[in-house]
Amino acid sequence: MNNYSYFQKIFYLLTFFISFINLNTLANEKINKDIFLSFDTSDSCENQKFTVEEVNKIMEDKVISIYTKIKNQDYIGSGFVISHHNNETYILTNSHVIETDNNIFIKWLDGNMDKAKVVFDGEGETDINDIALIKIKGISGMPVKIKKNPTIIGKEVVAIGSPFGYEYSISKGIISAIRQQGTMIQTDAAINGGNSGGPLIEKSGCVVGMNTAGIGETNTGLGFAISNKVLNRFVKKFLPDYALRNKGYEMQFQEKRNNLIKKNNKGKIKNLIIQEKNNDFEADLDYFF
Repeated sequence: MNNYSYFQKIFYLLTFFISFINLNTLANEKINKDIFLSFDTSDSCENQKFTVEEVNKIMEDKVISIYTKIKNQDYIGSGFVISHHNNETYILTNSHVIETDNNIFIKWLDGNMDKAKVVFDGEGETDINDIALIKIKGISGMPVKIKKNPTIIGKEVVAIGSPFGYEYSISKGIISAIRQQGTMIQTDAAINGGNSGGPLIEKSGCVVGMNTAGIGETNTGLGFAISNKVLNRFVKKFLPDYALRNKGYEMQFQEKRNNLIKKNNKGKIKNLIIQEKNNDFEADLDYFF
């Protein structure tokens, strides 16, 4: 009887430890997945809804200010973390925010600053390719989640950026229109100089666009953002960790990069210009991505 009780206790203890290890493994897998995935792979962007205050908290470690110096002139823009890979942090912003290869610094909400390097610059010749990928050394911040499905007119959104140098400022509005075959979003959320490159976020906490332009010297209720349709295509084609996570895709990724570099005769991807194609924005998107 005593031997039976002894073995029973051993069995219970082993069961407990195995369950604990499995739970810990699942937790670690979830954390790692959250760190690397930068686009929506589930319905979470459809089913969640937060207040503006909650969206602010979600985005605090994801949105950054970008400082550049061109010909002794200081400029400020915005950006957001898109991924971590090989002990580096990748950030999306507008091409027109980083019109220089040097003197690019990002500033976090806590005041810390890092020097950034350009990975990809679309040169901003059209609305669609006014997009750039930069990176910093080390793992900082957390990646945003880009919504998989198109947004819809009337949805409430939040724009975050550094308008006129006022770092990490928030404005809210709605999706006013979807333009250029779904590649551009019009919003009445305030978008001013310095907002460029920052995220446009639904109240699900998911990014649906990259703020890129406002009409007029100050906010007129007419702002524009590159849509999540474009951002998702960009992430899937040019972000290293996405290519490495998908079997059979790494070779395509490397071939595309090498072809672009060879085409431009430079040591990195740059000067990729979208050609005019009779306002066929889908064709432009295919050409770019």
